[in-house]
Amino acid sequence: MANVTLLLTNGTGNYLRVEQDKADPSNTLYLGDKNEIFLNNGTADYLLADDLSFSKGFCQISCNEIIVLDYSCLKKIDRSTGNVSKFSGECRNPTNLDLKLPTEVVIDKMNRSQLLVADSKTVKSVELATGKVGNIAKMAQTMVSERWIFWGLAQTENGDIYLVNGVAIFKAGYFSGSIVLVAGSPLLLSGSTDGSLAESTFGGMFDIELITPHAVLVADYGSKRIRLVDFIADEVTSIDFCPGLPSDCVPYSLSMAYDTLYIGTNDILILPCK
Repeated sequence: MANVTLLLTNGTGNYLRVEQDKADPSNTLYLGDKNEIFLNNGTADYLLADDLSFSKGFCQISCNEIIVLDYSCLKKIDRSTGNVSKFSGECRNPTNLDLKLPTEVVIDKMNRSQLLVADSKTVKSVELATGKVGNIAKMAQTMVSERWIFWGLAQTENGDIYLVNGVAIFKAGYFSGSIVLVAGSPLLLSGSTDGSLAESTFGGMFDIELITPHAVLVADYGSKRIRLVDFIADEVTSIDFCPGLPSDCVPYSLSMAYDTLYIGTNDILILPCK
């Protein structure tokens, strides 16, 4: 991978989610670890919302509306007014039964009238019309470690859902509701080792992005690498994506738009995908 562009911002910290702006593809949207979401036009930042308490992800459901995950609820940002309102769940309520700790949200490719949410050790559905929460899949008790939750989610065109919990990659059946381990170790940090899916290890993953129906990229902040996971070739390969750049280059988020991969790090990197 080459031709990395470093997009400097006015803020500091880690960029937990980065996406191309649907309203204007020349802009970039990003969510930082200070619970603020910005738009960057290449030269300046524009604050979209900061009325957030524990934000880990967002999803553009239209050019004018953005859904942001915030602690135990989903909020909606209206870009025309700047208004932030509750959309689903109970904000700042740790006993809420609908959403516990949502960390990633995408539009459901099998049913575009709803969202898919990585929530603790489950995958939830949220209806766009009503905000009603349903269950898609749940991790089996034998795979549960109190230390790990799902941080990233990606969906294929046939509905299969890939998830990362920091140290392992899982596959959730859209119709079966089952979740199975496909790579890494499900419970413990054990370094960052390339190789087959069964032998590979990960140092800590925050995000996952589908690049083909049978391959994903994961942001492995523990190894400071992006890892290419090919399920057909049964192989995990590390990619040193930003040699020589003036940044720590710790990857936290990935987002693919057309032929461009957006990488959230200590700074924001934009990398044409090869």
